[in-house]
Amino acid sequence: MTAPLLLAVDVGNSHTSCGLFTQERLQGHFRLRSEPRQTADELAAACQSQLALRGHTLAALDGFVLASVVPVLEHQWRACAAAHCSALRDAPLVVQHQLDCGLTLAIEQPETLGMDRLVNAAMAWQRCHTACIAVDVGTALTCDCVNAAGVFVGGVILPGPALALEALANGTARLPRVDLAAPVVSAMGKNTHESIRAGMLIGWGGMVDRLIERLSPELAPDGAAVRVLATGGMAVLLAPHSKRLDDIDPWLTLSGLAWLHQRHCRP
Repeated sequence: MTAPLLLAVDVGNSHTSCGLFTQERLQGHFRLRSEPRQTADELAAACQSQLALRGHTLAALDGFVLASVVPVLEHQWRACAAAHCSALRDAPLVVQHQLDCGLTLAIEQPETLGMDRLVNAAMAWQRCHTACIAVDVGTALTCDCVNAAGVFVGGVILPGPALALEALANGTARLPRVDLAAPVVSAMGKNTHESIRAGMLIGWGGMVDRLIERLSPELAPDGAAVRVLATGGMAVLLAPHSKRLDDIDPWLTLSGLAWLHQRHCRP
């Protein structure tokens, strides 16, 4: 008997990450651009072509779970699933702040909380079961804090490195866009590209360390250790320039979505 196949969709501001899971194990993944003007049928066509490369179809999916920070795309993905995922065992699971994620929310205006942040915090807590911080390095860089009792107590939001790099290029006459994936050979760049790369990666890595340094005693006033899990497209690039990241998991959000689907839907 073939194991049920789940599609987890994490809609970010710049890109949409999709993961295929069987029994909470990631079997494959792909990324699409987050284009707010896309129709449900256009999303289906883009997703179908990626699934076909992996031997699957939308119509054969057993489960579908979605988290989105772009409201119009949440609507379109819902419509896509309703029109094209005919074999689903349950209605598509769409993460909202009211969903039981295994956490208590102790924040103001929880309806404004980004669903990716909620999923990251929930998955970090499930893995650690101790005070922890989920750091997501995407378009925005977020640090989301869960205390030792499993209470989501708040976090930090700031521009991510790629967004800052884009602002630097757009706001200056001669500073270029650089490839941050190239290695940083020295803290002192010998040319403009090296200088920007060092500033972005060493600077942002140090910023993450400083944030964790400030957040940890508030999160664990008794001085207990705080675990830090990092995810997001640029977490791997920042990791060598940070001393405070305990674990790097590029698929933390997708894995959290798969876990939530297992928690709320039929196996």
